[in-house]
Amino acid sequence: MNVNRKLMTSWGVFTLTLGLTGWMAAGALFAADPPSANPAVPAKKARVVALGDSITAGYGIDPSEAWPALLQKKIDGAGLPFIMVNAGVSGDTTAGGLRRLNWALGQNGAQVLIVALGGNDGLRGISPKQTSENLTGIITKAREKYPD
Repeated sequence: MNVNRKLMTSWGVFTLTLGLTGWMAAGALFAADPPSANPAVPAKKARVVALGDSITAGYGIDPSEAWPALLQKKIDGAGLPFIMVNAGVSGDTTAGGLRRLNWALGQNGAQVLIVALGGNDGLRGISPKQTSENLTGIITKAREKYPD
């Protein structure tokens, strides 16, 4: 197998894994129990931060059509206690996501973090190993800051 084909196969598996992880995280939103059993007591909305690139940011489309905004509409329609935060930056890489994680989480943190990064790494020729290390760094840093 030549190097280009091997690299493309690695990126294909990585992209598929990243996509499935994002959908599983979104699925976890809808499977969660509501925080308040008493509907008369307003529940605080859990923050869902989408840390991503141009696809998350909605580059070239109206912000209301970016997937975090569309997911928010579904959440609201289902009456679920979540609020989406779009922390997408066009052109971002996993290294950039790692650097700006604290900014993305903000002072209020997040109960759910969706990481949708890696595509620009592949386009820029960043090694899958480095991309994996950066993604691991994002997850580790988020868990250290918010262990629950």
